[in-house]
Amino acid sequence: MSTKLAKGVFRIRARVSIESLQKSSIRNMRDQKKEFDKVPVEDTTHVLAKGMDQLGGYSVRLESWFDTEYNSGGKTLVFKAEEVEHLPDNELFALCRTHRACTNDEPDEDFTITRDSKGFTFVNFGMERK
Repeated sequence: MSTKLAKGVFRIRARVSIESLQKSSIRNMRDQKKEFDKVPVEDTTHVLAKGMDQLGGYSVRLESWFDTEYNSGGKTLVFKAEEVEHLPDNELFALCRTHRACTNDEPDEDFTITRDSKGFTFVNFGMERK
């Protein structure tokens, strides 16, 4: 096989491998998104935006929300409860500070956490009263 032909075959194989990885990655993100479709939302909370992300090796859903009962808004990182049950609150807060939506100087007392609510753990931050 000529060098030119070998390089062409390698390029085709590399392209096919990259396309396979991309399709697998897209399927994986779709599956992860489906898992988070069952995230409960309180009656007075309106989720304004949501999206999937990765944080420290965990799949998370980032939500921006407004609560009409408390007249306040903020952000939430939603984790699968079983994946973070071993992390103490302060370690989970430290992990959340590494996310682009959370400031790295957010004090622990400004976070709220709800663990294992129907299979999810909610870490709220960046809350503002209107």
